[in-house]
Amino acid sequence: MNTMIEKFKGTVKLDKLLLDIALIYKRELKDTMKAKETMQRIIKEYPNSQSAKTAKALLERPAGK
Repeated sequence: MNTMIEKFKGTVKLDKLLLDIALIYKRELKDTMKAKETMQRIIKEYPNSQSAKTAKALLERPAGK
């Protein structure tokens, strides 16, 4: 995954792509650890983006919601 992200950095909206990846980890693959790591990355690398706001809200939700 990281190789693809680095390859397209600067050409696509990576914050939105990373949020989609986080949601796939969470909802489809049931990998909450990878989902959390990806959301934390969004917040760190794109702190002022809408994706960061969404990631923060998702991280603050109780588990299972």
